[in-house]
Amino acid sequence: MAGVTTYNAKDVIVVMGAHQVHGFSDDTMVTIASHGDGFSLYVGAQGEVARNVDQDETCEITLSLAQTSSSNDFLSALHLADKKTGKGMVPLAIKDLSGNTTFYAAQAWVTQFPEKSLGKEVTNIDWTINTGKATTFIGGNN
Repeated sequence: MAGVTTYNAKDVIVVMGAHQVHGFSDDTMVTIASHGDGFSLYVGAQGEVARNVDQDETCEITLSLAQTSSSNDFLSALHLADKKTGKGMVPLAIKDLSGNTTFYAAQAWVTQFPEKSLGKEVTNIDWTINTGKATTFIGGNN
C-alpha cells in the first residue's frame, strides 16, 4: 500500500534567466506543452506498423501570473529588450521541490505581450514562452 504524498504549490520554483518568477495566479501556475508529437504511427495498406520519432524537442510554456506580480515587469522588459536587440533568450528552469517534475531549456523567450484586461478584480496574465531544445521529466510527489 502506498503512503500519503504531498504537493505544495509553494515548492514549485520557476527561474528565467537570473529572475525567480513569483506572484502566480490562484489556479494554474505553469503549463508545459511539447511542440513535437513524440511518436507518430504509420500503418501500411497491409497492416504493417511502424513509428516515427519526432525530433522536435521544443516546448511552449505558459506562466500564469496575477496582474499584481512584479514578475510581469521582468517579462515585459525581457520581451522589449528581445524585440530591440534580439538578445532576449535566457535559460528557463522549472522544478517541483516537493516532487520529481523538472524542466530545463537553455534558450527561452517571451513570444509576445499577453492579452490584458483591467476591471474590478485582480486578473491573471498568461505569458507564453517558447524554448529551444528542452528536457522535461514529469514525476510524482514525495
